Amino acid sequence: MKFSDFFKKKKDVSSVDNTSATLPEEQPDAILAEQTEEPAVVSAEVQTAAAEPVARQSEASEEQTAAVADIPAAEESADEDEEEPNIFKRALNAVKQYFVGKWESLKDWGYRHFVAPFKKEEGKERRTFKQWIKDVGIWFKTLPSRIVSWAKSLTKDDVKAFFLGTSEKKGFIKLFVSYSLLILFGFVYVYPMLYMLGYSLMSPSDVSNPMVNYLPTSWYTQNFTEASQVLNFWQTLLETIYVSVLPAFFQTVACCLVAYGLARFSFRGKKVIFGLILLTFIVPTQLTMLPQLLIYTNLKLTDTVFSFIIPAVLGQGIKSAVFILIFYQFFRGIPDSVVEAAKIDGANSFQVFYKIGIPAAVPAILLSFLLSVVWYYNETVLSSIYFGGEITTLPLELSKFQATYNQLFGNGSGDTGRSANEAIYMAGTLLSILPLLVMYFFTQKYFADGIDKAGITGE
Repeated sequence: MKFSDFFKKKKDVSSVDNTSATLPEEQPDAILAEQTEEPAVVSAEVQTAAAEPVARQSEASEEQTAAVADIPAAEESADEDEEEPNIFKRALNAVKQYFVGKWESLKDWGYRHFVAPFKKEEGKERRTFKQWIKDVGIWFKTLPSRIVSWAKSLTKDDVKAFFLGTSEKKGFIKLFVSYSLLILFGFVYVYPMLYMLGYSLMSPSDVSNPMVNYLPTSWYTQNFTEASQVLNFWQTLLETIYVSVLPAFFQTVACCLVAYGLARFSFRGKKVIFGLILLTFIVPTQLTMLPQLLIYTNLKLTDTVFSFIIPAVLGQGIKSAVFILIFYQFFRGIPDSVVEAAKIDGANSFQVFYKIGIPAAVPAILLSFLLSVVWYYNETVLSSIYFGGEITTLPLELSKFQATYNQLFGNGSGDTGRSANEAIYMAGTLLSILPLLVMYFFTQKYFADGIDKAGITGE
């Protein structure tokens, strides 16, 4: 009901009242009945008219509160969309929090030991520096007696557990021997690298100075600039990667297939083939070098990378027998029940190899590929014979480093007997092994896992 209708009704009521006032007195009962019925109708209509705007207002307020409640949720979802997790930022924040925590703990330790003893607290006398020094002296003075009392409290089992260890904890003797051997062998391997790095940063004056042995007086990076020019570093690096990665890939695939056939199939002449594979590992490379060169020359494969790729594809690459043995041990470790279940499900031999054999031999694949890359990278004799002057590698350029340097920069020598470009030679050596160091830095986990798994399956 609208307000205009309400006012119309009200006007009708007022008109009825006026007419009732002008009517004669003979009809008071009828008029009274009409007046008593009409106000009841008007009051009901007034209530409904008044209730409608209140309901509309309540509905509007509910919609407004719902919209206000939806705003934070929308903002939170927008923030979540905008603030996507960044792994680098999280790593930096984690490192930052670690060092901040260490710094806070260091400050707390310094405060407790150097500030708090001299700070006057409520109910306590202030400790002077002299008193603090006196307390430290007392602590050191009583240290022997406390050590003696601690030693007297030890039992025979405690001493035995400390030196020999328990089932849960290693003893002191075992830890001492282990860490001593690790430090010794680590130093044997790390020392040449440290010597090479320190010597490669020496200036010509440091090289000719007998007082400078290991560390340079100042960093001299010109050695690396000249060494990169002598090696023609970037172009030679690309060629080295080309002649080492491709043969390594084909050799890994071929050795994997050969080893799977020897490990999972039984056929006539299997032992003979396995013995011939071992024979290729025992026979020195120098005995087969000349016949291979004659064959490759007749096939016109010299001066190309195919002189490395074709033997790798045929399973006769550099040290292929080692990789075949590694794969053989992995494939022998696959349970026969798993292979039989796959064949019952309808898998053929190639599907078993692809879906069961390869996933089981992933550590061996990574280990074989990485070792193959390293061996092809470091090969200089076969590379110099097969490639001639068409393809070169960093080790080949390093082998003629002295002659190339003399052609580019002249032959200089010091008065002390050391060559003036010995530091440059060290810089060139460091540049030649740098790609392998970078590769090992990122793949050392796979090296360790592959060697560990190979050792377990070989037991």
